[in-house]
Amino acid sequence: MTRPSSASGAVHSMELRVYYEDTDAAGIVYYANYLKFAERGRTEMMRELGFAHSEIAKEIGTLFTVRRCSIDYRGPARLDDAIVPARIFLSARTGAGLDLLRAHLKLSAGYIKAESGAFAARRRHLDALRRARQHVQCAADIWIETRAFELFAEDLRLAQLALSEITGEFTSEDLLGEIFGSFCIGK
Repeated sequence: MTRPSSASGAVHSMELRVYYEDTDAAGIVYYANYLKFAERGRTEMMRELGFAHSEIAKEIGTLFTVRRCSIDYRGPARLDDAIVPARIFLSARTGAGLDLLRAHLKLSAGYIKAESGAFAARRRHLDALRRARQHVQCAADIWIETRAFELFAEDLRLAQLALSEITGEFTSEDLLGEIFGSFCIGK
């Protein structure tokens, strides 16, 4: 097992496609599958560096164990999405790529340039408002059609959760995460 000399300073990038097997009934990637995606990326990066897991286990007798994992979900991936990581090459010497980096950071943050008198909001805020509205509408429909209180309450909870992405409020999910995050696996 030899390590390629070009590995130092290399950039690893791996495109993923979301398949039906990765999603839930709504066509959104099931949350635990993001861990699989991360593991595939890590494994492929190690392989590019010349370290295959099977060779490491056979030659050195070492296996990898995940001790801790923390994920911040930024947005859902959906069926047939191509997940392509952004790659921006910068030069500290010439400054090449800085404009591209600025543009990418603005896009990632949802920055929309305000026109005269126009309301500007981050894209993620607009998305959160849209989701909150959908959940409130769904809750109203459920209440009118079935009077199923549990489903009604769940949609209102989801609407509140979407709005808390904008307001930054501390939710019951946050509280449970704080309580259980320090002494058990998962919630």
